[in-house]
Amino acid sequence: MPLRPAETCLTFQVRDLDRTEAFYRALFGLTFERHQTANQSFVFTRLSADFSMSFILGEPCPGNHPIPTFTLSGKQMHAVIDELEQQGRQLLDPVSPAPYGFGAVLVDPDGYRIGLYQLTALPSPLAKL
Repeated sequence: MPLRPAETCLTFQVRDLDRTEAFYRALFGLTFERHQTANQSFVFTRLSADFSMSFILGEPCPGNHPIPTFTLSGKQMHAVIDELEQQGRQLLDPVSPAPYGFGAVLVDPDGYRIGLYQLTALPSPLAKL
């Protein structure tokens, strides 16, 4: 019988916990818990009952991790893009069709890629490829 994990947590190494926390709070409104163990500082955010993200101090390694993709509710894609432009940030991959919606990719302050996704009422033309 397959074992279903009680929780999934994406963990990233970052150079500055304050900068990372501020970035994700400003972009997605995430709230964080700050933790200190005997040998490690980290910030933690729960996205749902069984999914979370942790950021620990260390050397970032962009490109060697999964891309967390945030599904936006409603028609928020343009508002998020406008906010990024106001912050002087650029998209790595511009808004483009994705299966059943639209997607874009940006980078956080440590160079990690973050996906944005917005569902549309009609299937994307890419879904047939």
